[in-house]
Amino acid sequence: LQFILKLFKYSNYFVKKNKPDIVIASSTYPMDIWPAYNIAKKSGATLIFELHDVWPLSLIEAGGLSKIHPFVVISAIAEKSVYKLSDKIISMLPAIHEHCRYNNYDLSKVTVIPNGIDIKEWVTPDASLIPTNIKKIIDLAKMNKQRVLCYTGAHGLPNDLDNLLDAAKNLKTESVIFLLIGNGNHKNKLLKRVETEIIDNVYMFESIPKKTIPSILDSCHIAFIGAKNQPLYRFGISPNKIMDYMMSGTPIISAINAGNDPVKDAGCGISVIPQDSLMLSEAIKSLCALSDEELSKMGLAGQAYAIENYAYHNLASQFLSVLENKKKL
Repeated sequence: LQFILKLFKYSNYFVKKNKPDIVIASSTYPMDIWPAYNIAKKSGATLIFELHDVWPLSLIEAGGLSKIHPFVVISAIAEKSVYKLSDKIISMLPAIHEHCRYNNYDLSKVTVIPNGIDIKEWVTPDASLIPTNIKKIIDLAKMNKQRVLCYTGAHGLPNDLDNLLDAAKNLKTESVIFLLIGNGNHKNKLLKRVETEIIDNVYMFESIPKKTIPSILDSCHIAFIGAKNQPLYRFGISPNKIMDYMMSGTPIISAINAGNDPVKDAGCGISVIPQDSLMLSEAIKSLCALSDEELSKMGLAGQAYAIENYAYHNLASQFLSVLENKKKL
């Protein structure tokens, strides 16, 4: 509220100082549309709204608030304002269209531009960057002709890593090991499970610098991403983790139920339903059975898809194209 009120308070200053011909409102919540519209109107500028999440549905479905909660009501009014007042809307949610149709919002204003990646970060992998304790496990697995499945990222309940541990238990007699790298509020419980249930094909490590991730993924055969069922995912996902996996050229197993499926679109892995360890186990076995050449071909398909669809320079061109089309109108 303070931020919105200050935007109104200093709107004349912003207009006079910057003389903008484009105003972009980029925020998780939709209420920024009002001060942004005020600034755009005063300066005669094009108004672009960047849609990160679907409000007020996020408050209701993920936050558990009532439809008549005052904050939900205000958010609903703000959402309607977004579609009414914006000249163009950039959505990071690939399947937002059904929501727009359901609410009779103007779809002609909406362009989907997802999250992206900086290709410059993906330098030639260097095995010497991999922490010694992790490299030792990977090297030993390869010496024993085992496949290496890797998960890098947050260890929270939404990431559904319990499902991955269940699959690991199912595959204890298979030639595959599981690396889980990262931290989160559910990690201690996962560690306890590994210890008490003697899931001895799972190795868990602390978070590592982001610059090390490409080298680790390059040393692994399969990458995993999962999420518990979440109704809001029906509007689509564009997680950076999938993009990282794709850029590394690592085949992916995705256990996410969403309105889009980038892994399937890219042909770079296998998608399974969440929270089904038997199906996940079969998917892992299926990829482990592939030859190195087949895995490489699958991984390179993901890399090519990421460069074409997620590279910042391509996304920037799409964004500029939206602005140019608006100016022509």
